[in-house]
Amino acid sequence: MTNYSSYDQERTRKAEERRLAPQQCPSCGTAINEHLNEWDKIRSHCGADKCRKAASRASLAQRKEQARTDARARVLLYCEQHLDQEQRNGVMAMCDLLMASSVEEGHEIAEQVVHTIDNKRCKHDRIEVLERNAAVWKRKAVASERQLNERIKELEGELELFNGLEATIHGIATRQQDLQRDPEAQLSTSQTNNAPRDHERERTLAVHAQAGSDSYANEDNEPEDSDEEE
Repeated sequence: MTNYSSYDQERTRKAEERRLAPQQCPSCGTAINEHLNEWDKIRSHCGADKCRKAASRASLAQRKEQARTDARARVLLYCEQHLDQEQRNGVMAMCDLLMASSVEEGHEIAEQVVHTIDNKRCKHDRIEVLERNAAVWKRKAVASERQLNERIKELEGELELFNGLEATIHGIATRQQDLQRDPEAQLSTSQTNNAPRDHERERTLAVHAQAGSDSYANEDNEPEDSDEEE
């Protein structure tokens, strides 16, 4: 379906070209392009040397005019996209002046001027982009520095806690080392503290102690009694 459609469009286009083909030579007026069929080539002149050169000059002038028109359209499009109203008016006035001063090269010079303006603008845009990027990186650096300072404070707090724990552990270890230096004293102390108490023996010792105290008291009183007897 697509191939047939393209073929029909091409036939329609060629038929329209044959309908609009010049019927006379533009230089000498000789009849041309009569009774054209589908395969005939459309002629722009009668074929005489003078008419051929005239047609060539006319074609060249037409292409030049088209190039000037296209160049001015490109300049106008650039101005509308990148420049404000005042700048656009100035650039278009410059373009029209150059094109009027030189039919052959005026439009080319105008486009070269616009390219130069665009290069300058691109440099300024790149500088602006670099400045924006620098501002973004600066904000990121400030944020990173703030986070780093906060992390340093956290680590300092953790270090202080670690030092306190280390001091506590060191004190416990020192006391354990002191106990381990005299194992016999540690053992005797442990045995003394852990030995079961003999309550019966304690009561016996207490009774003997009391009896001994009474005997000693009686011995002190006996001489006084003997003196009284005498």
